[in-house]
Amino acid sequence: MAQFSYKARRRSGEVVQGVLDVADRPAALAQIERLGLFPVAVDMPKGNAARSEKPAGAKTDITAMLPPAFREVLTRKRKPKLQELATFTQQLANLLQAGMPLTVALNSMTHLESKGIPKDVSAGLRQEVMEGRSLSDAMSKQPHIFSDLYVNMVKAGEQSGALVDVLRRMANHFDRYAEVQGKLKSALIYPLLVYTMYAAYLPWHEWWYLRFLLPAFPVVCAAVGAVTVTVIKRFRRSGVALAGIFVVFFSVLVHEIGHAVVGRAYGGRPEVRLEAFGGVTLPQLRARPRPAQQFILSLAGPVAGLLLGGLALALEQVLPPEQGSITALVLALFQMVSVNWAIFNLLPILPLDGGQMTLAFLEGVRKRPSVALASWVSVGAAIAVAGLLTWRMGPQPLMLVWLALFALQNFQRARAASAHDGSHRAPEALQEDALERADVASAMEDTRAAVQRRDFESALAAAARLEGAGGPYRQAAALRLRAGIELARGDNESAAVYAGQSFSIWQSPDAAVVAARANLRAGSEDRARNWLRRALEAGAPPAAVRADPELGSLA
Repeated sequence: MAQFSYKARRRSGEVVQGVLDVADRPAALAQIERLGLFPVAVDMPKGNAARSEKPAGAKTDITAMLPPAFREVLTRKRKPKLQELATFTQQLANLLQAGMPLTVALNSMTHLESKGIPKDVSAGLRQEVMEGRSLSDAMSKQPHIFSDLYVNMVKAGEQSGALVDVLRRMANHFDRYAEVQGKLKSALIYPLLVYTMYAAYLPWHEWWYLRFLLPAFPVVCAAVGAVTVTVIKRFRRSGVALAGIFVVFFSVLVHEIGHAVVGRAYGGRPEVRLEAFGGVTLPQLRARPRPAQQFILSLAGPVAGLLLGGLALALEQVLPPEQGSITALVLALFQMVSVNWAIFNLLPILPLDGGQMTLAFLEGVRKRPSVALASWVSVGAAIAVAGLLTWRMGPQPLMLVWLALFALQNFQRARAASAHDGSHRAPEALQEDALERADVASAMEDTRAAVQRRDFESALAAAARLEGAGGPYRQAAALRLRAGIELARGDNESAAVYAGQSFSIWQSPDAAVVAARANLRAGSEDRARNWLRRALEAGAPPAAVRADPELGSLA
């Protein structure tokens, strides 16, 4: 037994003091109530407190031995969910509506089950109110449970004499908001799972693919962790972050489905790939599309995005959502993301849809390949857009970096394509092209002989000599030879890198076939299949590919 000194009030308001011999503080409070008093303060005398600081057999608090930062994390109280706060508020409103005094209602709340809100919260509120404080002041001392908005609403209810009505309205509001939040989270589980699984897989593998089927064509997700981190950093609240991830995922998917639908109409077997900061659709047509078909195929994606943004705008006008609700946020994000993504893709910059449309238009007018001209147009467009953007909106670092990369990529493509196209213009160029081919053929013979002898140093020296001779054609061939050497040595990853670099300089079917073979041996079947498609598009004979004992199963 311990002694507790107490201060309490009679119903008449008279203050009384005394000492009780009870087991603990709750027993002291119960004893004071049985005496018909309202407790104001209950304390243990200092002497008893010192003797009872650590009674025999008491358990040691392990958290006391931890550093303060860890102890704070472990002992931090969990903030209740909206539904839990709604239940607590509704219960309190019902008790007050039944005619109970506030202290009696709070005392009853300590005996009611309210998940997420501990009983000592109600006990603490009751004690504060019995000591003469208002309910709103008592709630303000527990900010981990009651937000500033909640406290201010209760304060307004107290001052207006409509506390019960205010509590009921808040409970209904929390109920509706929790219901909308629950439905949205259920709808977003699938796209969120895509990004979450990839983020967990990223430290061990550079790429990871997830396949699922739409009614007419497959979709492959190659999620990138940076996109997820960027979206979550931009939208910090959990509900808004989920909405942002869903809108970006769905908007890009609809954009690529626009391409896929037209590709299907042209007789292809389209496959949608969502990767990096956007996506790409592989139409897999039976033959190279004509310029008009390519123009329509490229235009279909932005049109689908604009239609999605228009649909979101129409829904907002016909069925106006509640201001500030998740539905209003999702519709606004759909309009912003879909329309802006469509406008961005319509820029006449390769490899964006607008650049592909420009290339198709130039080839349709000139009646010959125009990759070099379209690439130079893309360089000029990237510089112009960067200047206009900076002039109107100030420096935008991320967009400027993207445009700079586009300009550099198209500059390199334009130089390589110009050198290739020049071989058809003059006899001198033909002679130069013939010399290049002779150099490549000689280097291939030297490399093949060295590899057969397992003399990889001599093989690499032959590839280096060819690369040092200059010219994009020789450089691409040298990289292709390096890829073949690495394949023979068993370094499939390096072989895939060299073959990819060769194809980026000179889009030959041989480089794409080597890249497909290297990726297949490295265990990346999806990449191998993708490179094999590029090889067929670059002119590799389909019959030879199907007859290949290693790659034939992927064709």
